[in-house]
Amino acid sequence: MNSSEREYIVGDDADDESNTSKAKDSDDALNPHIPQFIARAPWYVTQNESSLEHQRLTIKNTSGDLDTGIKRGVLNETHYKYRKGACTNCGSMTHQARDCLERPRKVGAKWSNLDICPDEIIPDVKKTNNLDEKRDRWKGFVPEDYRPIVEQFEAVEELAKKKRAEKVEELLSKNIDSKTAESEKLDQEKDELKLGDFDETTFGVSSDNTRTNVRNLRIREDTAKYLRNLDLNSAFYDPKSRSMREDPFQKSSNIGNIYRGDNAIRNSGDVSKILLMEAFAYNMHKKGENIHLQALPTRSEMLYKSSISNKDNGNLKQLEELSKRYEGNNKSAIPKLDLSERPTTIGDLSVLNTKATKKYVSSIYVEDEYISNHTQVWGSYYDKDTQKWGFRCCKQTCRFSKCTNVE
Repeated sequence: MNSSEREYIVGDDADDESNTSKAKDSDDALNPHIPQFIARAPWYVTQNESSLEHQRLTIKNTSGDLDTGIKRGVLNETHYKYRKGACTNCGSMTHQARDCLERPRKVGAKWSNLDICPDEIIPDVKKTNNLDEKRDRWKGFVPEDYRPIVEQFEAVEELAKKKRAEKVEELLSKNIDSKTAESEKLDQEKDELKLGDFDETTFGVSSDNTRTNVRNLRIREDTAKYLRNLDLNSAFYDPKSRSMREDPFQKSSNIGNIYRGDNAIRNSGDVSKILLMEAFAYNMHKKGENIHLQALPTRSEMLYKSSISNKDNGNLKQLEELSKRYEGNNKSAIPKLDLSERPTTIGDLSVLNTKATKKYVSSIYVEDEYISNHTQVWGSYYDKDTQKWGFRCCKQTCRFSKCTNVE
């Protein structure tokens, strides 16, 4: 290695010598074979000595403390004058008017100097490389806030213990034997598990080991499903679900047999009503109504009942209108039963006259009215070319014109 290369590597300046001496004194001594453009720090790095610190990645431990969190209950300084650069709407310095969450005022705080909002407390969110700290769900949690809930649960537990102790004292004071105590224990468990629909003593339950679910039990006096019809081609019985959906007496006479299969039980009661409600909800949902039988059962039932009542009221109103229109006046109205009857005249008792005489019902419209010297009533003629009604006598379509067919 010649002298020129040596000067390029290390350098001959006094500053370089002082820097190399400082670097030699430090733990990380510079290698003389490292070039200058690597050993020297850039001009924008605040580094007085020539070392390789600017080449190394220094990771600072920026983990936050457990006490750091959102400040609560801090009273900010109240201002009575608008400050330059603050929000023109509320007067806070921490945001601008376009980011203001207050209600837009008619006259902003910049011009009114009234009700100036304090500055918000913006939490300092530090960038961290620690995943646990970044996803910490308990950051800012104050255990003192949860203390009243713990005390409430402890008070409930103490009351439960006192009630249990009182029950034990009552049993000891009454000198109750073991069987009655065990039955009372079973009753208490029924109330807790909500299985007290049937009396378990009917099924011979004596201890906790022999106790089974009430749903799987049946009254032993009744005939089993699979024993009602012993024909091999009868209804299928599923032993796993204990169900026989079809009628076991479908192909034979079912006289005197109440059981008609599980499907008959499932289709009884309000099943038909629910099917109608499902169809109603589906049709209303297609029309744009916010209704669903499973999601909104009460709303769908109320709408279904109101639609049925409205339909019945509409039918009654329509019947009343039709009866008023076609029955005419009350004086000349014929009873409803007489309209469907056909009176017959009987000559001899042995011969029945089957000829029926027509019975006309008076209408609400005026009949047999001849106006303006017309010999025919209005509506007795129809002009196909103009598609208008008129008089048959003069074939005029104007109702209030005088008759021109004068003989």
